[in-house]
Amino acid sequence: MTGKKIEFLKKPNPKNADVFIDNWVLGNTKTASNNKNLKRTTIYLPDDVHQKLKMQAATEKTTMTEIIIEAIKNYVH
Repeated sequence: MTGKKIEFLKKPNPKNADVFIDNWVLGNTKTASNNKNLKRTTIYLPDDVHQKLKMQAATEKTTMTEIIIEAIKNYVH
């Protein structure tokens, strides 16, 4: 044994899997969207837009979800 501690996080349920994965990639163990006021939706993005969005989220240390919510809020103001 090396004496290292390994942390196993709770398995995400289907309702919060995307947010869980975004946070896990960013190194955040807390879920960002435990907000009950959110509704789930599906969008289809071109590969290049998805890649840029993912890189932007990592650069800003946030989630893709948060960037999308902010962009839509600004659009529909």
